[in-house]
Amino acid sequence: MELHVQAAFRKWQTTPGLPARPGADMGRDGCSLYGLVRHPYEPWRVRYTHHQRGYKGSHIMVLKFLFAQLGEAKALDRLGDREWVSAAVAQLSNYTSWNGSRARQLVETTILTLGT
Repeated sequence: MELHVQAAFRKWQTTPGLPARPGADMGRDGCSLYGLVRHPYEPWRVRYTHHQRGYKGSHIMVLKFLFAQLGEAKALDRLGDREWVSAAVAQLSNYTSWNGSRARQLVETTILTLGT
């Protein structure tokens, strides 16, 4: 029903016991997917391991907008389509700005271009 992503910038930020900070994904759940599953209605969370190299802030921003907009469009199933995800990554991976409104617009345009 809904799906969200948390992504820490650096691997060390996922160390258990780190205090939570507003706007920062840190601690054990610093790299995780979470949401609400339909049957039964209950919260769901899974952690993933952080890549050795740090994630760029612009990439994290675009990833979060992608999850949010696919959720709003009721099109989260697209994340299971290998070709669709590959095309989306190809369009979004070159984004390097920290401008949130431009990132949101780029994700919106990408989803419209690729279809839901």
